[in-house]
Formats: sequence, structure tokens, C-alpha cells
Amino acid sequence: LAVGLGVLYHAGVPGLRGGYVGVDVFFVLSGFLLSMPWHRHVLTGGPAVRLGPYFRRRFLRVFPPYYGVLFAVLVFFTPAIVPWELVATGPGVQRIVAHLLLMQQILPMSADGFRVLGSLWTLTIEMIFYLTLPVLVVPFLRRRWLVAAPVAVVSSVLYLWLARNSLGFVVDAAEHSMRRYAVPGAALRVVWLANQFPTFIAEFALGISAANLCVLARSAQRPRILDVLERELVCVFLTVVG
Repeated sequence: LAVGLGVLYHAGVPGLRGGYVGVDVFFVLSGFLLSMPWHRHVLTGGPAVRLGPYFRRRFLRVFPPYYGVLFAVLVFFTPAIVPWELVATGPGVQRIVAHLLLMQQILPMSADGFRVLGSLWTLTIEMIFYLTLPVLVVPFLRRRWLVAAPVAVVSSVLYLWLARNSLGFVVDAAEHSMRRYAVPGAALRVVWLANQFPTFIAEFALGISAANLCVLARSAQRPRILDVLERELVCVFLTVVG
């Protein structure tokens, strides 16, 4: 469903505005799946997470196909679709370097994915999550998620408010760097500043918390609240179906 929404949204299907919903689902799933080994280690005595293999798997899963797509776009789409100024100028070289380092969303001039690969900004967010997960997951272990999850939600909401209504000095600096493209500050707030990693911490936190509960539900430490939640969910489901 998430993949379909994203593909159809970027394909320009009329009336479909669910592309960002697909991104949100991906971020929640990343938090859920990648944090699971940490929860298993702490709650069920599973093997400890070794950071070397963890980072190696992340690298091999992301970079080879990503570099393949990036190479194909730069070689076969330039200049027919990708203008020369986005590749063969000083700012163009900066764009390429930012994409090679998966930093395209951090810099406003490279956040558009060469005007072809608009969804590449999500890889910057994912990479930041991969790098920070070994630390980010700690406040969510055991019952600490009961505090960490609300804090993450409040943090994301607060940052999103600041991105839309404050942080003028950041917007001014970004607008200055983009002056040759005449991108207004209001657009930079919505498209660039509001789509940085802090905005999505709540979604990753939701996935991490769900992974915690999932492991707890299958362990000897299963809390009674899960039995209550299951009964309530069953009642809601039967009510909706009825």
C-alpha cells in the first residue's frame, strides 16, 4: 500500500495526494523492524546487536542500488531531462557530492533530486535514522518507551511549528543560497525545512515503541495492559465490521 501510494503520487495521478502517507508508513516500519533486535536482546536475552554488521547491512542494502539509479540518471537523463546547470556547474558539482554522501535533503539546493528523483530526500532521513538508531533506541527499551514516545511526539510537533513559523535565520540563509533559482522563503519552509529529520522522529518512535510491545507480547514479561488493549481492539473491530 505504501509503495503504491508513493508511486501513484509521483506519477501524477489526479486526485491522489497520498504520497507522503506512504513515506510516513515507511518511516514507522523502519523504526519497527530495525529496532527489534535491540528489544529482543534486552527483553528475551537474544543476541546483542553488533554495530559492525549492522552498519554493513545498512550500507549494502542502500548504497549499491542507490548509486546505480543516480549514475543512470546523470548519464542517460542529462541534458535531455536534467539541465546541464544542475550537473556541470559549481552548484551542480555540489549537488552531486551531496547526493553521493546522501546529504541531499540537508542542503536546500540539492533537495529536489535533480528535478527528476524527488523522492530521494527520504533517503537522507533514513540514513540519519540508521546512524542514530543505536543511541536513539536506548530511551525506548523496557518500559522507558512510555516516556520516550510522548517526548518524541512533542519534539516533532515543536520542530514542525518552528519550521513553519520561526527559524527565520535558517530560512534567510537557505534563500540566499538559492537566490539564483529565485525560490521564495515560504516554499523553502514547506518543502525543505519542514521535511528534516526532527519532523519524523515521532514516526520512527512509533515504530520503535510498537516493536517493544511486540516483543513484550511474546515474552514472559507480557504486561496486563496488552491483554486489555487486545480485548478493546477486538471490540472495536467487531463493532466496525458489524
